[in-house]
Amino acid sequence: MSILGAMMGTTTNYPYAVARVQARRARLIPQADYAKILKMDVAEITRLVEESDYKREVDELASRFRGLDLLEAALTVNEERTFHDVRSLVAGDGARLVDLWLERHLFENLKTILRGKVAGASRDELLKEMLLEDLGAYELFQPLFGDDVKTTEDAIAALDRSGGKGRDMARILQKVPAGSPLS
Repeated sequence: MSILGAMMGTTTNYPYAVARVQARRARLIPQADYAKILKMDVAEITRLVEESDYKREVDELASRFRGLDLLEAALTVNEERTFHDVRSLVAGDGARLVDLWLERHLFENLKTILRGKVAGASRDELLKEMLLEDLGAYELFQPLFGDDVKTTEDAIAALDRSGGKGRDMARILQKVPAGSPLS
């Protein structure tokens, strides 16, 4: 039993997951290259990133984004996919810890939607800011993109109607005191 498993009272495949994460870390752009990258323009950086393990994301997003937006989107989507891949490597209570950590991204997206709605952002502007890379997250937030959702109360009602994780998020939002700033 691993140390993490012993602390939590269950077994987990923590050593395997750590080894796989370290292998992924070895494929990152070396820190020694950062000074060189800082001297490049956005197109050169994007080309460098595309020639690395981020090619899939750059190719996938090139039709929707350009320049710095493409670079940011590719890196963010790759990061999210990597997190979910790491989640699949861990079992038991370790997996539940990773799940909790990953859910923070869902709440960041929820806050982005709420702030955007208050500011009058369009559906396309919200989607651009969220960079949803998986259909499940898109479907979770789909009820919030409608023109009828303008306030936090509207968002709570829409999430509650959607059920599942949406209902859980609605319950959490209901606990936020009225008039609290979105930050």
